[in-house]
Amino acid sequence: MKRTIHTSLCMLLAMILLMACTGCVLNGVHEAGRTPSENEVVTDDGEVVLSVASLKALRTNPSESFNLTDVPAYSGSASIEVNDDQAYFGKLDVKPGSYEEFAELDSLGRCGSVFALIGPESMPTIQRGAIGDVRPSGWKISKYDWIEGKYLFNRCHLIAYQLTGQNANPLNLITGTRYLNVEGMEPLEDCVAYYLRRTGNHVLYRVTPVFSGKDLVARGVLMEARSVEEDGEGLEFCRWCYNVQPGVEIDYATGESRADGTVEAPESVGDVHGVDANDASGNANAGQDADASEAVEVIKPYSAEDASETNEYAYILNINSRLFHKPDCPAVEKMSSKNKRGFNRSREEAIALEFEPCGYCKP
Repeated sequence: MKRTIHTSLCMLLAMILLMACTGCVLNGVHEAGRTPSENEVVTDDGEVVLSVASLKALRTNPSESFNLTDVPAYSGSASIEVNDDQAYFGKLDVKPGSYEEFAELDSLGRCGSVFALIGPESMPTIQRGAIGDVRPSGWKISKYDWIEGKYLFNRCHLIAYQLTGQNANPLNLITGTRYLNVEGMEPLEDCVAYYLRRTGNHVLYRVTPVFSGKDLVARGVLMEARSVEEDGEGLEFCRWCYNVQPGVEIDYATGESRADGTVEAPESVGDVHGVDANDASGNANAGQDADASEAVEVIKPYSAEDASETNEYAYILNINSRLFHKPDCPAVEKMSSKNKRGFNRSREEAIALEFEPCGYCKP
């Protein structure tokens, strides 16, 4: 008898709790009169959406599934797709409105994830200021003649200045190679900036530097973006960008570096297979590589006036990063003119010349 009464009471209590929960939220609609929790925002039509407070936890850990050991070794592409190019945010219903969240520096002075909801209103309207006073973890000044600008390391913004106006914020700057900054991150940042300007919409955006053990220099960054109003239909990516520099071996524990012997002397930086793009006649390998010389043409620095000319090429080569791009790839506009070559042969011929396809535009 006691067992029957106890069972009945449990069932009654469960029914009461179920009815209470059903009455509070049904299909995402807020019950009139109920005070929303700190993790909820209620729109005028009664829709419950997540607030900034409920998103804070997401900025510190992109996903339990992501692991540095699963990232393949660098093989020539500045960035690669992760998680089928789908951001780890989940299907969040986010109330539009710009804000930014920065993790505090850890005990070694290293940056954590930055997490933001950005829109056209978050983009700066003034010129960027100096950031030279910030010394991120692992910062070392190292110069190599074959690197554009010569300096190995840049102070890399996790959230780009062009997206939020963040400037000399030590929570937003890491020690990153010139290659990471220009070839890995900038094409993705440019893509987001273009989307914001074109649509006026918002983007959920996160950049996570990933360190191994107690290393002071990140092995790379995980970049995620998803358009909010279009729930990823307008823009979505999840990319791993390698913090490497061709021709340089980096000690990630300290920031020290040395040439690894894979890049030739500076005078051959403008060559393809040892043949100068403008004159192959004086090279001992001219006979074997003459086709390469004919296929690679110097083009003028990219500008709006040059766009039609640039698009006449099948691909654009970067002779510094050894990547090739579609002519309309955002990376082309950022590419130094001295490293830019027009290429009017096939994709297979570009690969045969030991150029790798860009991981963003996927030529």
